[in-house]
Amino acid sequence: MAFKMTGMNFGDGTGSSPNKQLGAVTDKLSSVKEKVSNLKDKIDPSAIKEKLSSKATNIKENLVAKKDALKTKATNVRQNLVAKKENIKQTIANKKQAIGKGLDNVQTGLSVAGLTPGAGIIPDAANTAISGARAGYSKLFGGNTKKHVKNMAINAGSMIPVAGQAIAAGGLAADATERVTASKKNKSNPKDFRFFGKA
Repeated sequence: MAFKMTGMNFGDGTGSSPNKQLGAVTDKLSSVKEKVSNLKDKIDPSAIKEKLSSKATNIKENLVAKKDALKTKATNVRQNLVAKKENIKQTIANKKQAIGKGLDNVQTGLSVAGLTPGAGIIPDAANTAISGARAGYSKLFGGNTKKHVKNMAINAGSMIPVAGQAIAAGGLAADATERVTASKKNKSNPKDFRFFGKA
């Protein structure tokens, strides 16, 4: 049985006194404080900072590596394109040179055939037409236009009876001299000197 009085509580021993309750709260606060202290000890700000810094450094290094890889790839692609372009240009130049040599040899044959009295006018006319076409092509796409125009004049002059043979012979002699000079200068393959054709 309990008796109540103002400001005081006298129990029968079965309840908790204010001091005990206060002690229990204090114990709990101490326990919580200890746990917080333990967590604080486990959480090291400098370690977290170092870990974040290391992670940031790794990310930065990966980005730089990827950037360098893309840059290298772009450089390789550009170099490959330039190499392919140069190969195409060289292939075209080689084909043009081969065609030019082929036409030179054809025109040489026509010049020789044009030395035949009478019938020589036909190959001389064909030779004139070829030189004219080559002069026009050179003017449009680049080449020795002046030389082709000169050869066209020589081939046209070769059609003149009697005098034409002298003109044709002079043209062949001049062309032969030019071939010999070019051969010595460029140390050309002997096959390039098979005929004395007009370029």
